[in-house]
Parts: sequence; C-alpha cells; structure tokens
Amino acid sequence: MGASFSNTDFSGQTLKLGDRVTWAIYAHCGECAFCRDGLPQKCVQLFKYGHEAVSDTGEGSSGGMASYIMLKSGTPILKLPDTIRDHSATPINCAVATAAAMIRESDCKLDAHSVLLVMGGGYAGLSAVALAKKQGCGRVLVFETNMELHKRCLEFGADEVFVPGDQAAIECLNKWTHQRGVDLVLELAGSTDAAQLGLDQLRTGGCLILAGTVFPSPPLRIDPDQIVRRCLTIKGSHNYRPEDLITATRFMCDTQDKLPWGRLVGGVFSLEDCNEAIQFAKDHPGQRAILQMC
Repeated sequence: MGASFSNTDFSGQTLKLGDRVTWAIYAHCGECAFCRDGLPQKCVQLFKYGHEAVSDTGEGSSGGMASYIMLKSGTPILKLPDTIRDHSATPINCAVATAAAMIRESDCKLDAHSVLLVMGGGYAGLSAVALAKKQGCGRVLVFETNMELHKRCLEFGADEVFVPGDQAAIECLNKWTHQRGVDLVLELAGSTDAAQLGLDQLRTGGCLILAGTVFPSPPLRIDPDQIVRRCLTIKGSHNYRPEDLITATRFMCDTQDKLPWGRLVGGVFSLEDCNEAIQFAKDHPGQRAILQMC
C-alpha cells in the first residue's frame, strides 16, 4: 500500500536519515492551472506552513516552533550543503528566496550600468541588496526609515542609504542616472508611501516589483497615461518558486563568510523560552531571535 515515493529532493539530490533540509513555505499539487503556469505558491490546493489555523490542543500545527514537523506531499524539499551553518540556513526559505524571486521576476538584466532602488533595509531588503550586487548591479540605493539600520545596509553592499524624504537621495539618484531614473525598484517596506516613492523614481522602461505590501494598504497614485507612455512595468511578487529556493541556498553558501549574516542574529532561545524570544524580536527591530529546538 505504498503507492509511489522518492528519496530525492526536488533538485535530484539523494536524501537519507540525518540530512539537514530546508523546504518551501508551501505544498502544492503540481497539476492545477496555477501550478502549470509557474505559480505553485498560488495552487488551488495550497497549504502554507506556519499559516494554517491551529486547534486549542495544537493539533494541525505546521509552523517552525516545534521539535518535529511533518512535511506534506507536494512540498519542495531541498538538501542543505554540509558547509552551510544552521543559523545561516534559517532565512533561506523566506527572506532570501523572496528576494531571489523578485529579481528573477523583474526580468531586469543587472550589470555595471544598472541602478537599483531597494525600499526597506530588513532581512529581505538586505538579501535583495546582496543578491543584486553579486549579480553585478552597478549601484544600489536603499531607503530605510530606521537610521540604526543604515550601517548594516552598507555592509551588505548598498552604495548609499537614506531615510525617505531626504532630498540628498534624489540628488544622488539623479547623479547616478543623469536624471534618467532607476532601472528597478524592489519594494520590501510594506508601505504605500515607500511604493509610491519608488514608482516616482523609475526611468522610462523601468520596473517596480511589489512584495512588502502584503496587507490592505492605501492605493497608489498611478496615471495610466504615464504607465503607457513611459512603458513602465508594475508587478506583484508573493513568495517564490522552488528554483528560487535553490538560488537562495547557493547564495547563502557563497556569502555566509563574506557578509555579516551572523550579526543579524540577536539571540538564541530554547523552545520553552519562545515568549521571551518573541518579546526580544519586538524590542530589537532588525535582529532575529532564533529558537533552538534541542
């Protein structure tokens, strides 16, 4: 009664007991219209880890705050390289894979002449900055409201960091682009104001990728005439494809000793101390609280 099974991950690597793995935040059917169209994260039978309702007894729990987790059929599973450290692996299947998906979906060919604007200097924003630089992007400017986070944006490869509203930022972009406008904007701030600011900086033919605004927000001010005449692309990006998980894993392997990922971890807590971990995360914006299960 075994039906069919496989002892390999989705990249073809053999899995054995004791291997460390990461996985996509969703399980998908692989057969519906969305899966066939390259949107497995929008599968009609979608299951998302850590997003499902939990009963009073904890039955049905699927999040990471557990000693064990059962992965459902249709979950993209990826074996982690032996060289990657546990703490380095934790953001791969969320922030880093999301940033990889945004850059891929932009279809922007980043090179030494490219100018990228990243809205937000959080984990995903830092990942986007570093990924873009690794792909050869010439200039990256970050808008981040928390000035305490500016230094780390620079450490991850940003050329300049400003708070929104600083006229010096616009002058900097105008200098870099000869007042042409930026090639690509990645919105990871979760703010309509940030998205609007990014949209206003696009060059003719530029692209805005929205990913941070995942809650109902005030509308953008968009003139359809300008979108048409300036050949602008505005696209939403939610979660990622399995191949983005591979990109993120390889990227982390390449950069875990070159970029200060470790300084983003503010504290390590036991599962029993999860409430303290949550409070720490609230009190220390920009730092991760990691739960050590054993």
